[in-house]
Amino acid sequence: MGYSLGVDLGTTFVAAAVSAANRVKMIILGDYAVVVPAAVYLRDDGVLIAGDAAGARAVNSPERVARDIKRRLGNPTPVILGGQHYGVTELLGVLLHHAVEKVVEVQGERPERVLLTHPANWGPFRRVLFEEVPQHAGLDHPSLVTESEAAAANYAASRKLAEGQVVAVYDLGGGTFDATILRKQGGGVEILGTPEGIERMGGVDFDDAIRSYVDYAANGVLSELDLADPQTSVALARLHQDCVAAKEALSVSGETVVPVFLPDRHLEVRITRAEFEDLIRASIESTISALSRTLASAQVDPVQLSAVLLVGGSSRIPLVARMVSAALGCRTVVDAHPTHAVALGAATLAAQAPMPATGTIFSTRVQRRAVGTRAPAGTLPEIVMPPPPPTPQAAPKPKPPPGRPTSSPPTGSASPAAHRPRRPWLVLGTIAALVAATAAAAFVLLKPASPVPQLTLSTCQVRIGETYVATASGFSPGENVRFSWTGPTNGVMGAFPADQTGTRVHGGILEKDPPGTYAIFATGMTSGHTSTAGLVVTDTGTARLALSSCQVPTGQTYSVSASGFAPGENVRITWTGARDGLIGTFPADAAGACSHQRIPQNDPPGTYTVTATGLASGRTTSAGLQVLPTSGR
Repeated sequence: MGYSLGVDLGTTFVAAAVSAANRVKMIILGDYAVVVPAAVYLRDDGVLIAGDAAGARAVNSPERVARDIKRRLGNPTPVILGGQHYGVTELLGVLLHHAVEKVVEVQGERPERVLLTHPANWGPFRRVLFEEVPQHAGLDHPSLVTESEAAAANYAASRKLAEGQVVAVYDLGGGTFDATILRKQGGGVEILGTPEGIERMGGVDFDDAIRSYVDYAANGVLSELDLADPQTSVALARLHQDCVAAKEALSVSGETVVPVFLPDRHLEVRITRAEFEDLIRASIESTISALSRTLASAQVDPVQLSAVLLVGGSSRIPLVARMVSAALGCRTVVDAHPTHAVALGAATLAAQAPMPATGTIFSTRVQRRAVGTRAPAGTLPEIVMPPPPPTPQAAPKPKPPPGRPTSSPPTGSASPAAHRPRRPWLVLGTIAALVAATAAAAFVLLKPASPVPQLTLSTCQVRIGETYVATASGFSPGENVRFSWTGPTNGVMGAFPADQTGTRVHGGILEKDPPGTYAIFATGMTSGHTSTAGLVVTDTGTARLALSSCQVPTGQTYSVSASGFAPGENVRITWTGARDGLIGTFPADAAGACSHQRIPQNDPPGTYTVTATGLASGRTTSAGLQVLPTSGR
């Protein structure tokens, strides 16, 4: 009997559900759990493994494990595992491949339809990138649907949502937040207004908040660690898992203890639910603000809502339901397993979709650089990465025709080459080719290097209603340079001609987009060159973070200044991007400001977000930082 498959590739977990014979059920992907960690591990032999097997190695070999992969979609910086570079879409393809193979193993046959989910606030840029993921998993163009629509479909199927009823989907997962307004219409659901989301807002950030609290309670012991020491990496990886366990424990208990095992000491830090809620309260307030803006765009009053669906693993935190109910004055609905809602809804929608025209969604072509090997029953499927291409060598001699002896000629006999006619034209042609190649190489070596395109912003953080200036350089003189942005919203500012030096200044850009982390792009319409810079948009009246420079070459230093915090409170400063880390915790002065000078920057090139969080007030603020490769790299 055929079945339909829905897959939820989350930031921290992967879930899958199937629909068959009008029955929808979850598929157990792990050894002991329905969902599995969204982690990929690179073995020493070049095999990529996913799920529980990868999550189990996150502590002992953190440098070979990729986590929070979905958060990095759209970041051109590759993920480094064991010294090897991997694309984000490729690693997401490994996660999808593992989930599909596990489902096929359980069901005994391939699905007839596959439906994948993605955040509702993703723009065209990320959606196009996400469409590459199935190709890496050996699937041909499966259907896509937003996570909010899938969650609403599951709610409608399980609770009989009446025609015309309106629900709000509050999706707080491991890495992102999405707010969407949906209405039951014509047997399905339709999106009202404009969905909003907050990048880098979810359970991962709450884990980091607990880790920062641990550092604060232990008098900055984590800030003093040598991050270059391999033992430190292992200790921090274990602490990460203990912080995750503490967050989950505080959803059911009033307090818990976080064990801290460092290379030179062991200690325990006690944290209460009230202290944890103080750490994340400001973040929850920002999600409610985003939900309110979504309601306004849909022209829906909170009293018109049938319910607010709390979806995603982080929605289980009791503070979320309390604050949402208090702010909107309507009931909230939390599923017993909020991490299952999206996958179940995706399977429900997949069953309603028409059959693929080709009869199968599995590719008959080699789509992936990673070639999957079918695993024996009871084991996880593996993905074997091909070795690097060998050093070019001389072409092998052609094999002799069948029947001709392959042994060497007898001693003293003339070799076959001795009887070949001489070809002087071949020698002359070879010499000519070498001369031409030498001349071309000399031309390349002597040709002046093209300037590297760069995009510089006048500020790393801007408030709604303020203006900033973007300066693009290194483009072809006279060509049109297009300025665009991606983030919680996506758009194009326009295309403007560069001057004779290949520079274009786009000034007085008025910021009107919702708060969040954005990437600003400058693209040469003739040369195809592109450059990007990070920008954080904040609400008015919030705390502020200023960097001495929005772009820093690898190996150089920069400084951070934070303001708008409570006088005397400790302010935690962290960064996230191609690599995540903790800069330190610093006390604010009487004016509620603090600064940290000469921060060493040895992280890989890419777009980063630097965040300052008040540990007493809960206020948070961020700024974008672009780490550039040094010259010669």
